[in-house]
Amino acid sequence: MSLAQPLPLPLPLTAHALAAFAVGTRSSRSRSLSPDRLTLSGPTPINTAPPSISGDTEIGSRPPSPDLEKGKGDNQLVGYPSSTITWIGSVNLFLVFGTSLLSGMGFDRGYFRYQLAIGSTLWVFGMFMLSLSKTFVQIFLSQSICLGIGLGIMFGPVLSCVGTYFYQRRGLMIGICASGGAVGAIIFPILLNNLFITQGFAASVRIAAYIMAALLLLANLLMRPRQLPRKDRAPVLSLLGTFSQDPSMWLTCLGIFGAIIGLFVAMFYVQVFIRTHGASPTLATYSLPILNASAFFGRICVGLIADRIGAFNTIIPFTFAMGVSIFVLLGATTTGGTLAFLLIFGFASGAVISIMPSCFMALATDVSEIGVRSGVGFLFVAVAALIGSPLAGAILVAAKGNYLMPCIFAGGSTLLGGVSLVFARRTQAHCALPLTTLIPRSHNMAKVPRSFRLLEELEKGEKGIGDGTCSYGLADGDDILMEKWNGTIIGPGHSVHENRIYSLSIACLDSYPDSPPAITFLTAINLPCVHPTTGKVDPSKIPVLASWKHNYTLETVLVELRREMASPSNRKLPQPVEGTNF
Repeated sequence: MSLAQPLPLPLPLTAHALAAFAVGTRSSRSRSLSPDRLTLSGPTPINTAPPSISGDTEIGSRPPSPDLEKGKGDNQLVGYPSSTITWIGSVNLFLVFGTSLLSGMGFDRGYFRYQLAIGSTLWVFGMFMLSLSKTFVQIFLSQSICLGIGLGIMFGPVLSCVGTYFYQRRGLMIGICASGGAVGAIIFPILLNNLFITQGFAASVRIAAYIMAALLLLANLLMRPRQLPRKDRAPVLSLLGTFSQDPSMWLTCLGIFGAIIGLFVAMFYVQVFIRTHGASPTLATYSLPILNASAFFGRICVGLIADRIGAFNTIIPFTFAMGVSIFVLLGATTTGGTLAFLLIFGFASGAVISIMPSCFMALATDVSEIGVRSGVGFLFVAVAALIGSPLAGAILVAAKGNYLMPCIFAGGSTLLGGVSLVFARRTQAHCALPLTTLIPRSHNMAKVPRSFRLLEELEKGEKGIGDGTCSYGLADGDDILMEKWNGTIIGPGHSVHENRIYSLSIACLDSYPDSPPAITFLTAINLPCVHPTTGKVDPSKIPVLASWKHNYTLETVLVELRREMASPSNRKLPQPVEGTNF
């Protein structure tokens, strides 16, 4: 089997984090000079700083301060209502998530490197065009369309690429990957706020674009997808038909839909709420960095938790915590209360977004479905991102600036999403490849799919086993099911097998590793456990095969057979002429 040699695992993770850092900073690219300035940005699905609408977009907007005129385009959207401006971020998010199905299909077909290169190019181009934008239409085309499509091409494949490297610790690794976006979302808003004062809007955005271009170039050079063996690829329409009949898929998508509506609505309007309810203006200015700093720890911690108790068992309580915190926001009218909300909501929202891809991946019955399953799930996220914030803006206008109804809308949607995820968790047991479930500590490791397990054994076999006296590898490099293997045993010393080389045939059927492999000696040998004419090994006469355990490997079998050759009862048995075969 021809497999591209993967980079050492820490290196791909570093690249993923760099890519997330680069594309996870866009929310700060058009931030204003002061708390009174208009924010043009929107959140990215790699968990970046959320969009916010402040100052001139509030109910009863106030005029900009004199220093806002320092650069062209510094206050481009004065006079536009908040419900209109939110469409910039909402359409951007819709395109990011809405293209995930197509990008997932491309990833499943091996186009990851092309997707990353094209997406990076569109992203950098859109950033430079944003720096030149002066009208609503120009901002909409550069930020919503160009950046949205560019990020959409990269977003799903980047996370799916992480999923192909890891299974048992997938939640932690995706959390590490997503943390790059949180770091960027903390640093870039502060950096750009200072750059706007000295450089103006256009030059500041271009500086950010150069930094992102360098990071994306590094990611393109370092990131390499892991080529996994797959089943024969089913047609996409057939897969979609299968997904439509899977209740756990529907419930998961609906649950994520509700959670994302609440999450983005709260992120869009948190700065406005802080300024209109008497909290510190300084806290309002730094609310997004604070929120994302808390989300950073949420993304890391949630991975550790998910790998211990499972993706669904993790996302459910954090979804409920996020929904409750949105209602609590109504009472956060002091600086201390607002800070507590930012920390709690930031941690919970970071956890939800970080573990969300793992929930979609957990429903896959084969690695070839990861991209498409994630793409279908993110279509629901796209719709939620498109309609959530504008609806909340319309509700806010209808309520004449009263945040009670928007909070009921956002918090209620999130809580209903949590309920849907609870039912998805109950039906997930019917999925072929569930992630870790709530089981005792001594058995808390997820059951690894056959393809992942065999790929790990293949990589280990290629590196060599111990002192080299036993080895194995695929018999046919084109065997995508990885069923037929070859093995070699060098005869143990101080026995009749010394200096002899024995070849074996190993068959790993669909039931492996739940059932032992079928072993057949190709080289003639005289052992009680080997059939004298066919060379087949009798499993009942080899303790490892007779009492097979799921964690046993091909290495375990070969080492045990060599031990049988060296046993006192077998080491001096007369053997066939060297070089003869069965």
